[in-house]
Amino acid sequence: MKTYIMLSGSNNNKAFYETSERALKKSIKETSSIVFIASRWHTHEKNDGDHKRINQWLKDIDIHFTDVYLIDSRMINEKQVEILKESSCIFLMGGDTLALRKSLRINHLDEVLLQYERPIIGISAGAINMAKRSVLPLTRMRKRSYVYRGIGLVDVSVTPHFDLTRTKHIEDEIFPMSYDGKIYGLEENGTILLVDGSLEFFGTIYEISNGLIQCVHKE
Repeated sequence: MKTYIMLSGSNNNKAFYETSERALKKSIKETSSIVFIASRWHTHEKNDGDHKRINQWLKDIDIHFTDVYLIDSRMINEKQVEILKESSCIFLMGGDTLALRKSLRINHLDEVLLQYERPIIGISAGAINMAKRSVLPLTRMRKRSYVYRGIGLVDVSVTPHFDLTRTKHIEDEIFPMSYDGKIYGLEENGTILLVDGSLEFFGTIYEISNGLIQCVHKE
């Protein structure tokens, strides 16, 4: 059984939203080990702090992993593959979306993730990259939009941190991408749980398709 959890964001960078907590607790049963995969592999100090903070959020909702690992440039590829295959959960971290995609590709980790049979969690950049068709709209931090081939774990494209009040951004950047495939806009508390291809929504989520938008779940 393949289980994927796509998270938008955190609650003020201090905890998971209650909506995400429900999806995580429903899905994670085996807690022998978790592997965090950083987005920027050379920012070691930041990676150390970020993965420890997220692991504490998991502890705060009573999910306690016995062993915790972090993959970035400090770990050789053979070891990366070994701990991923042996882990009970994988967490694709947020941050630099394109850097994460590049690191997974050049280190040949896509196939490991595609064959993995236990839960994979992605937050923000991690969630975007889980898709077959990943979409990355232009923002103040990016000079252009991107549509690219993601890992291919799920046939679900998401845009996290979605804000319905940003009308111009939605119409100019997201709507054009929606003519080639459906996109789910996840508000900060939005979470999608996929179990063997079946979708379950938590939080507030919008479906964007062919230049039209509708709310499909609201909490």
